[in-house]
Amino acid sequence: MLLGEKIVKSKLAPWQRIDALKTFFFPAFVFHMRTEQLTKGDMKVIDDFIRPLIKDTLYLDESTANEYLYGSSKSGLLGIPKLAEEVDVMMVDNAFKLLISKDQRIQELAWGDLLLHARKRTGLDPSPSLIESFLNGVQDEEGFRHTSCPYSSTWSHARSATSRLGIKWRCREYLT
Repeated sequence: MLLGEKIVKSKLAPWQRIDALKTFFFPAFVFHMRTEQLTKGDMKVIDDFIRPLIKDTLYLDESTANEYLYGSSKSGLLGIPKLAEEVDVMMVDNAFKLLISKDQRIQELAWGDLLLHARKRTGLDPSPSLIESFLNGVQDEEGFRHTSCPYSSTWSHARSATSRLGIKWRCREYLT
C-alpha cells in the first residue's frame, strides 16, 4: 500500500498519478490474488485505503460516486480496478484454466484434485452432476448438507467466488 500512497502523493500531474496507479500499483497484486495469498477481505482493505487517496488526487469530494472511479474508461470514467471484485474473477479463472489446460498432465492433476476435494466435501463418489453442483456452490443437495471441509483449496475458493459472482459452471461434457 506504501507504493500507492507514494504515487498519489508524488509531484506528478493528477492524470499521471492515476496512470501510474493503473500501471504499477494495481498489477502488483495480480500474482498474489492468483496464488490465493491475499483474500477478498485483504483486497477490500486495499480498495478502501486507495479510494480516498484517488479522490484527493483528482480534487473530488469524498461523497463523489465511486462509479466514477470504477466505471469503464470506454465510457469516460477512470476504469480503476476494484480489487475485491477482481479476486473473485481470478479464483474462477484459475480453476477453469487448470481444468482445461493444454498440458494433459496438468489437466489430469487438476481434475483428480477436484474429484478428491468433492469426495472429501460430500462423502460421495463424484458424478458429473455432483461436480457441477459442487463448483456451483449448491448447499441443499444430498451430500452437501451439514458437511464442511477443514481446509481451503483452489476449488473451495472457486466455489465461493462462483456463488458471489452469480455464475454457473457446466462441466458434464468434460467428465463423460
